[in-house]
Amino acid sequence: MTENPAAQGQSLLEVLIVDGDASECEQLESLLASHKIRSVCVHSLEAAREAIRAIYFPLIVVDRFLPDGDSTDLCREHRASVAGRRTRILMLADGESAEDSRLALAAGADEYLSKSQSDRLLVSRIRQLYATVMRKAVRRSGNAESESLRSLEEYDILDSAPEGAFDDIALLASTICRTPIALISLVDGERQWFKSRIGLPVRETHRAQAFCAHAIQRPDELMIVADVALDARFASNPLVTEDPHIRFYAGAPVVSAGGHALATVCVLDRTPRTLDAAACEALRALSRQVGVLLEQRKLRKQLEDATVAQRAADADLARSELLFREAYENAAIGIALVSLNGHWLRVNRAICDLLGYTPDQLLRLDFQAVTHPDDLDKDLGLVHQMLDGTIRSYEMEKRYIHRNGQEVWALLSVSMVRDEADRPLHFISQVVDITERKRSDDVRQALLSRLSQELRVPATALRHSVGRLASGAAGQLACNVHELARVAQRDADRLHQLIEGLREASNER
Repeated sequence: MTENPAAQGQSLLEVLIVDGDASECEQLESLLASHKIRSVCVHSLEAAREAIRAIYFPLIVVDRFLPDGDSTDLCREHRASVAGRRTRILMLADGESAEDSRLALAAGADEYLSKSQSDRLLVSRIRQLYATVMRKAVRRSGNAESESLRSLEEYDILDSAPEGAFDDIALLASTICRTPIALISLVDGERQWFKSRIGLPVRETHRAQAFCAHAIQRPDELMIVADVALDARFASNPLVTEDPHIRFYAGAPVVSAGGHALATVCVLDRTPRTLDAAACEALRALSRQVGVLLEQRKLRKQLEDATVAQRAADADLARSELLFREAYENAAIGIALVSLNGHWLRVNRAICDLLGYTPDQLLRLDFQAVTHPDDLDKDLGLVHQMLDGTIRSYEMEKRYIHRNGQEVWALLSVSMVRDEADRPLHFISQVVDITERKRSDDVRQALLSRLSQELRVPATALRHSVGRLASGAAGQLACNVHELARVAQRDADRLHQLIEGLREASNER
């Protein structure tokens, strides 16, 4: 027996016995040992608190009253801790008091038994409570293992280059705990890899040899094994039986912001030993610092990845803008962005060439200033219909005034850009030069008008004369001449119709 289980160095003692009576404690410890249940005894509340701070106990058997206080206080304190939620508490008492039982259960004890009960019943209840803890631990372990491995992948730290900040922490751990070996160890599905190492030449080991694979199963607790050669989990480990002949291990889990055990800060020695309370607390503090470094490293990596992605996106955007700009500037038709009040916001080369202005000159004007007065009212009317939502776009033929004063005909197509709330932002105008087409139309109209005028007089006279010939002298003409006159009359009528058609077409244009 010992008052200091941390000094005894067991990493996972199944049962903590808390009893102020040393002889009763010895008897229970012997009883449990006969049933192959490992246990350790302490005799006061303070010793119990020290023990559960250093070591995780799946089961605590505690006497109702202790020399330095009421054990219900210990139950309440332990239940409030993370480790306490994974522990079962069996409270023992000299008698069978319903009130004591009620108080014990209310304080957090799982069961209340009288010491007068048979040893067989006591052992049976201890086994049942212990089995409940272990079943839940196995389920938690499997789930936590998968989540921890997924979380570890997110940090992208395995096989990374040495970093001074991590090496400094390993050196501090070795110095504070006075051990020849200190490691920052990460465990994945197959191996144990050391981010930093002091006193150990290898960079990694198989997971089966990893002390830390056991330590990370309980993220909230410091794992201490005073003599690994006496622990069934490690006695045959090559790191124990062969060089470097490890005999002592202490590891503090490194827990992520999401609550997953990612690594350990651990110290090892070649002789059995233990750590005092100050060294244990220092090891925990160093593990927290490694957690901070891992989070910073993860954030830095995310920032670098985001920066690379942003640069790639910026490059793609720049290429797209270049293609758009080239298409915009070199388009065969005029394209312009126009503000809601009519000012040119952006103009391409074609529209500048159409109107005879440089881009800077045109951007100082509005479209009203270069629109022919006779077409301005119609244009503005359509603009107002777009602004009030009556129409979504419009198209019209209009005249612009070139910088040299000449009229320029254009086919104008206008649409509007709106924001997510459908509020107008600006117009997009496409302007096609139709001046040459208009000139061709004018020439054609003039030719048609002239042709109509020049043909109309002789055609009318011919039609009149042939009509007289066909009607007035019909009885005096030979039959064949009469037939010819009839044909001439018909053709004169057709010619007249053609001329009238030319005249009408000319007037329409």
